Amino acid sequence: MMAPDSPLPTGLVIGPMRTGSTWLHQYLSARDDVCLPKDVKETFYFAENYSKGEAWYAAHFRHYDPVQHRRIIDVSPTLFQNHAAIARVRAGLRNPVLVVTLRRPITRVWSHYMHLRQYGATTLGFDAAVREIPSIIEPSLYAKHLVHWLDAFGRDTVHVTFYDDLKQDEAKYVRQVNAAFGLPDAATYALPASRVNSGSLPRSLLLARAARRAAAGLRRGGLHRVVNAGKRLGLSNLVYGRSRGAAAKPMMRPDTHGYLVERFATDVDDLERLLGLDLDNWREQWAATAHELARHARPHA
Repeated sequence: MMAPDSPLPTGLVIGPMRTGSTWLHQYLSARDDVCLPKDVKETFYFAENYSKGEAWYAAHFRHYDPVQHRRIIDVSPTLFQNHAAIARVRAGLRNPVLVVTLRRPITRVWSHYMHLRQYGATTLGFDAAVREIPSIIEPSLYAKHLVHWLDAFGRDTVHVTFYDDLKQDEAKYVRQVNAAFGLPDAATYALPASRVNSGSLPRSLLLARAARRAAAGLRRGGLHRVVNAGKRLGLSNLVYGRSRGAAAKPMMRPDTHGYLVERFATDVDDLERLLGLDLDNWREQWAATAHELARHARPHA
């Protein structure tokens, strides 16, 4: 049975994935007043690990010090499109602050695809992958999923930020995150390097798949420190670092770009109405990219 004072998060970063969550995790880790899960970046508790129970989840925050820490935060970018997680968060956490970061949808799709390629999860080209792997598209349907979080927790609890702010003005983005979580501004040394967890193709597909399976097995066994030690030794760069033998970076065909614009156009309209924002800059990028793709496209045989 849970002790009444067992530490549980007072804030969640709910994603979606490929919107700077690793950068944000590193920033929060650099602060002395935030308690993050011990030895692991993501617990996956409200998703696939929910059956392990609340005591298992609370054990990740056993190092919480109420004198030192202002917030207990779990960075969980895969929760965004997981509707089952919404009820679990409501039942498990008391008035949590939720932070969402939204990225231009097609750019996020590309980053998601490159992430899958990097870890050997698919060998499909981009044009086939976006049509055959729904999980690449789904997190970019922001209005579709965000409305459920807003309905469940209210607009005062769900704080929406934008990846463009992170890329263009890190200090501005961090101030928004700090304000959402009720944290004081931190010194600039806490800001991570701009490029964190960027996607690249693996040196070897088989090696990448084996490394991914091995890391997942170690995490399931609670051996997070072994995984972290491997990262510190540079094993990730050995497996995932770009080499001369790696495949050329994929390209996007003009027809695929048009397909994605069509998939996201209505959702962006809905997102504007939902948040009361103007997202014409996203549409302007779509038009500019379409022009560039058409200019460089080669006739198909």
